[in-house]
Amino acid sequence: MSLSSKTKSRATTSDNISPDVPVLKLDTRSKILKAAIMVFADIGYDAASLRQITALAGVNHGSIKYHYNGKEELWQACVIYLYAQLETALVIPDVSQAKMSLRDSIERSMRLYIRFLAKHPELFKITMYETMKDSPRLEWLTKNITIPYTKQSLKLIRKAKKAGVYPDKIPTMNLFYLLVGASRYTYFIAPEASKVFGKDLTSDKEIIRHEDAVIQLFLGK
Repeated sequence: MSLSSKTKSRATTSDNISPDVPVLKLDTRSKILKAAIMVFADIGYDAASLRQITALAGVNHGSIKYHYNGKEELWQACVIYLYAQLETALVIPDVSQAKMSLRDSIERSMRLYIRFLAKHPELFKITMYETMKDSPRLEWLTKNITIPYTKQSLKLIRKAKKAGVYPDKIPTMNLFYLLVGASRYTYFIAPEASKVFGKDLTSDKEIIRHEDAVIQLFLGK
């Protein structure tokens, strides 16, 4: 399977890097990682090849073996890197958080989460391909990423339900997936929304609009 025309066009830019991918230094390893993020997000792990990635990165094909032990390890490196970026994006300074109510803290986290999704949809596009079928990558993903992150989220959801921030009648698992779906899905179908509604969902105005909508839906005023 070939890369989409959008990804091909990126390969002709001076640095071969998508403006959506978080910034890294432009050494060979980082160029490979950035290109891999773009390719895996665009066409998924199974359809991607190391030659496509190195061609997009503008590096020698042999160099990928020097930096990464195959496609599987490179895929894992992409996920680890993007989740690290997500963690950084979600940090609320302790001084600020100490002054917030639980509701305000949750609202702030939701806004930061949605903004990250809007600016960097590659993370959940990459993982989406693997969550729809059983594979070694799904096994690695659930063990190393999904389960630890989900446990943290469920702990917070239960605390918020007990405090009356979230509706107590909705089962915790269902509420978790509703929150995740409402936050993410919009950015999976951003190209469709652009054609149907004529809106750029990644603009600051539309991101804030989506933040407000999700917060209103789950937290009320």
